[in-house]
Amino acid sequence: MQTFLGGHTPDEVRAHYDAFISPHFSSDGQVDLAIADAAITAVAAELGVPAAFTAAEFYRTTL
Repeated sequence: MQTFLGGHTPDEVRAHYDAFISPHFSSDGQVDLAIADAAITAVAAELGVPAAFTAAEFYRTTL
């Protein structure tokens, strides 16, 4: 994440992760599929394209 965020400090990267990434995963580190489906739909609508896949199709949910 630090590479992606560019010149952010490790503390800033952690704050970004804590605020925007970790709330969308369950305590066992798995994605919340309902939240992810809503996000996919919202981004597709913003871009004016159909939501052509679901979160379950995008995220690996089994080992």
